[in-house]
Amino acid sequence: MLLLLVFLPGLYIIWLIVIYIAWKKIPEAESDQEINAKIAVVIPVRNEESGIGQLLSDLDRQDYPSRLIRVHVIDDGSEDSTPGIVRQMQSKVKYNLDYRLMVESKESPARYSRKKEAIAEIVKTTSAGIILQTDGDCRVGTQWISSMVSGFVHPDTHFIAGPVIYYNINSSADQFLQLDISSLGVVSASMIALGIPVMANGANMAYRKDAFTTAGGYAGNFQIASGDDTFLMHSIGRKFPDSVKFLRNSAGVVRTAPPGTWREFLHQRIRWAGKWKYHSYWGIKWLAVFIFLVHLDLVGLIGWSVYEGKFSHITILLSLRIFLEWKVLNAYLNFAGMRMSIPAFLTASMLYPLYAVIFGILSNTVTFTWKGRSYSNWK
Repeated sequence: MLLLLVFLPGLYIIWLIVIYIAWKKIPEAESDQEINAKIAVVIPVRNEESGIGQLLSDLDRQDYPSRLIRVHVIDDGSEDSTPGIVRQMQSKVKYNLDYRLMVESKESPARYSRKKEAIAEIVKTTSAGIILQTDGDCRVGTQWISSMVSGFVHPDTHFIAGPVIYYNINSSADQFLQLDISSLGVVSASMIALGIPVMANGANMAYRKDAFTTAGGYAGNFQIASGDDTFLMHSIGRKFPDSVKFLRNSAGVVRTAPPGTWREFLHQRIRWAGKWKYHSYWGIKWLAVFIFLVHLDLVGLIGWSVYEGKFSHITILLSLRIFLEWKVLNAYLNFAGMRMSIPAFLTASMLYPLYAVIFGILSNTVTFTWKGRSYSNWK
């Protein structure tokens, strides 16, 4: 019984070592590669009045030539002042700013994702060779575009996943959220480095127009509410093996607003976690099942230790796990220019097994709300 309980946590510890080594081996990218390519920046929005003006101002301060930048804000029916803010910014920024309202396709009115259809239409019609994507609640530095574009100096690179962290981190709850998104970021980066791209974040990614078109874009997953990031990465990765890269450049970090409430966080994570079963790519399915089973096993091992009154094995396993998770997360946060809160980390590390199990179950059994609309991962 004990051997069965410690087997998966032991594999998890080995996996953490592999993740850490892979992260350390990712070369640091440079932003000074000159690529004078036309760029299309796509920003899907819905009710982003609190942040969209700041993001558009950030894009106006880029060190990349403004004449080569066209920003497309695609609005999924905002009910606040988002449209007015964007239209006001059109006369203030140096780059070309396009605002358009997403419309439901007449050919496929039952589709969930007008967002994917709107992005696909922009890619189809733009003269830009490289597409960048971010979200309306994000902030970017002055070198964001040039750093992302520099990754395409290699002709065999077709998709770039960029780093994402939260900003305005103040409370203990915010610290937990920061650790959570950082864990996703470092795992995504390291798995890409290992040649097994499993995740991307739509708040910071880029791809070649030709690669999008050749790979078929979002064909096959328009009916899924989200996933315009990871599904596209997998499509391009299948069509062009070894063409997916992670941008390890602090100038390319995108800072996004953390969920404002625990309810928002709950629904966001359910939405993220529930996509795994829709993927045809084996890597993400195996990783999702592995992480769920490891933490289910840890919960069982903790229960067994309490029941038997034997704590030596669980103490050793938890100590190794906590140490390695700290090494991995601290490396990522240092790269992103952030500091780790040790109390928040220790609390999160102890709670995470239960957290992973609960979200693994909820993501396949309950509905979630996203941008004021309800969806389900299990229907």
